[in-house]
Amino acid sequence: MKIFTRFRVFYISLFLVIVGTSSFMNYGCSTIDTLANITRLQFKLGDINNFSLAGVNLSNKNSITDFSVTDALKLTQGFASNNLPAKFTLNVLAKNPNTPGGSQNTTSAVTRMDWKLLVDNKQTISGIMDNRITVPGTGQTATIPINMALNLMDFFNNLGYEGVVKLALALGGVNGSATRVTLKAIPSMEVFGVFFSGDEVTIVDKQYN
Repeated sequence: MKIFTRFRVFYISLFLVIVGTSSFMNYGCSTIDTLANITRLQFKLGDINNFSLAGVNLSNKNSITDFSVTDALKLTQGFASNNLPAKFTLNVLAKNPNTPGGSQNTTSAVTRMDWKLLVDNKQTISGIMDNRITVPGTGQTATIPINMALNLMDFFNNLGYEGVVKLALALGGVNGSATRVTLKAIPSMEVFGVFFSGDEVTIVDKQYN
């Protein structure tokens, strides 16, 4: 009877292992497709939104002459104290291309992105985006918003007051764009608590990289 019981336990355990392995393999195929897709994701800089300088909203400003007396006072005082904090959202576009290397219909997910921000080719701040962003398959795109906060005076005080303000307007004013911005980033995805990273990619606004 003891021998029979041992054999029964053995076969039950073996059955569970087979079933578990089969389920894992099915899930694993999907995971492999997803991992393959993250290595071929392409990125491009989108818009810059909600730009403020020393608390002054620049989204409706086109030039220095557009500032009110109160706004101009805030900016000049900030410049005098070497403190002109800029806050904005830089939108990164992620594209799942319809090219070989992964499943065309399989979505990909960016769960982490280590990044370094360059303005006029000068490295400024760095950080980590750790929100899960799903990128649909078959050539569709998704937006990855990254919130930025830096004191422009730490990097561009040599430009003088007018130069710093014009730089801010070029980024976040009425006609602002990410033309003068570069983002160096390493996208990653998490599987079973382990992060799988792609290569570092240089992201600009002109084309997908």
